[in-house]
Amino acid sequence: MSFKPIRTFLEDQILGLDNEFEVFDNAFNSNEIGSNDFDKRYHIFYGRVDTTAANHNVTNDNVTATVTLFFKGDRTASEALDNAMDFANEYRIECLKRVNYANLTFIKNVVCNSIVAEPIADSNDNAIKIILEFNILVIFGIGVNLDN
Repeated sequence: MSFKPIRTFLEDQILGLDNEFEVFDNAFNSNEIGSNDFDKRYHIFYGRVDTTAANHNVTNDNVTATVTLFFKGDRTASEALDNAMDFANEYRIECLKRVNYANLTFIKNVVCNSIVAEPIADSNDNAIKIILEFNILVIFGIGVNLDN
């Protein structure tokens, strides 16, 4: 069982809302994005997995995933913040809809813990990044045969 479907699920929800978004594909650091290349970009990181239950070869795990969304500035900083937060809220709601992950065998629940807005450093055009933190309950080991 792979962690990649978690990334795919989170990406699918972004692109379902706005297919102009592009991935910033750096495994760890979303701060290295170029100042001219941040509008409608996203970065997904998951690196903490807490096992909540284990039964033989099956585990219930809580995966903490952070999604960072990047937006260019609008006419005013307030307008940029409002638009970015509105998109982040729509995205959060899409991720929480059980219908969007009900057909995925391994994802059992999705919770958004926080949404944080920050200005993008070294930008003079009201650019914003929104950081969403999710807890995703997954089950690993379904259908795995470890007998040799």
